[in-house]
Amino acid sequence: MVDANVVRDYLDGALTRETFFIDSVQAQKAGKRTLLRIAIDSFEPLTLDEIARASRVIDGLLEDADIVKEDSYTLEVTSRGVDAPLVKPHHFVLNIGRLVAIKLTSGIEKTIRIQNANEDSLSSEDGDVIQYSSIESAFVQIEFNRKSNDED
Repeated sequence: MVDANVVRDYLDGALTRETFFIDSVQAQKAGKRTLLRIAIDSFEPLTLDEIARASRVIDGLLEDADIVKEDSYTLEVTSRGVDAPLVKPHHFVLNIGRLVAIKLTSGIEKTIRIQNANEDSLSSEDGDVIQYSSIESAFVQIEFNRKSNDED
């Protein structure tokens, strides 16, 4: 079976010149094949073209390094996904303007719209400043019918 940690460590070191980086690596048996699912992230929103390019880069790196010892595997490269938890400062920066459900380490739960975010904290439209160290979990809330400021 493919060791996901070995793949992640190798790719983390090999992708130093790329505009994306590895968020997670999962390896699981799928019949006779191994499914190698790699989620990538970036400091900018990812497009489908960038994910396709990342897939080609990662595939080439894995073939050249021969660290995947399986005879047959399927490589799936994807973005983190909208339902992935926000855990790093750049996750909050990328979601400025979005509605986020936050659970604080104090047990308080609130839903805020991110107004600004930096390396240490975020601020909401209501003027609250929240330190990342006080956040237990945070998830983007999907809005289908968000009103613009002109419609409020």
